[in-house]
Amino acid sequence: MKTITFFKVSFLLILLISCAKTEKDVCNDLIGNWAIHKITYKGINYKDKLYSMNVINIRENNTISLPEVDIYKKERKAIWDFSFKKNKLFQFTIKCENEVFKKNYQATFFEEARVDRLILKSATTYIELHKL
Repeated sequence: MKTITFFKVSFLLILLISCAKTEKDVCNDLIGNWAIHKITYKGINYKDKLYSMNVINIRENNTISLPEVDIYKKERKAIWDFSFKKNKLFQFTIKCENEVFKKNYQATFFEEARVDRLILKSATTYIELHKL
């Protein structure tokens, strides 16, 4: 009986360790083009207020391309960063001039049937993204 319990516990630990993502894994998952599926700012749907594109491009060099919004021009100097806790993305930060996007977000990353999804929430902005 002790042997079976030992093997069950050992298997569970190996499974947990092998599935745990590192900070570098999460960073690699974030890099790329993300389609904005939904965006609200101060409770208002902002998807129709995006000009030219509804894509956010997250790059390795910590720069990020953001869409132009009706009251803000296209951001050329935006940067991003994230914090990582307990093998999960925890906070995603966008630093820019655009008040719609300039936030510290609570971040949730999903991997579902080859569709990666990222949800960013702040006090005033909600963004749901799908990886392209």
